[in-house]
Amino acid sequence: MTVCVCVKVNECMVFAADSATSFDGLGEKDGDGVPIQQVYRHGNKLFQLHREFPIMAMTSGLGNFGQASIAMLAEQFRRMIAEGGDLALPGKYTMKEVVAAAHKFFLEEKYSEAFGKIEGFDGGFELWIGGYSAGEMFPELWRLRVFQARSRNLSYELVPARSASTTAANPIRSNGLLTDLDGSLRKY
Repeated sequence: MTVCVCVKVNECMVFAADSATSFDGLGEKDGDGVPIQQVYRHGNKLFQLHREFPIMAMTSGLGNFGQASIAMLAEQFRRMIAEGGDLALPGKYTMKEVVAAAHKFFLEEKYSEAFGKIEGFDGGFELWIGGYSAGEMFPELWRLRVFQARSRNLSYELVPARSASTTAANPIRSNGLLTDLDGSLRKY
């Protein structure tokens, strides 16, 4: 289980996450039929997605897509949206454009490539992306998510500005603090 926290105040947004990361054995099972998984205590779950613009991400759920760690994929995405990259951000970018590019890269391409053909795969993945659109005073928080057991729908959403903590069973709101355990996708 991962703990991801985002604190939003007027002046900034702060991300925090635990560091335990698990890697899936790609559907392989041990002799007792238990899925193979390796847990590491020092995983990278927080990422600066652009070196010049205030854009960050944090992840929960799967620690890898196939042989690629999420940290490695985040670095690849950062190179893609950097100046000179295939999806270089213009000077007047919006967070929605960043999230749409991340959705295409992480979910439509990499996640689908790694898990789209594995029958009965039920691994979940979330990528929280936060930052400031060019020229904006206040940060935005977005969440990409997919949970195969519930749906094959790959989506993203903006998390409402006043959202706080939610769980599947009991939404809880608190000014400026966000944690999310249910795996749903919203802009906060």
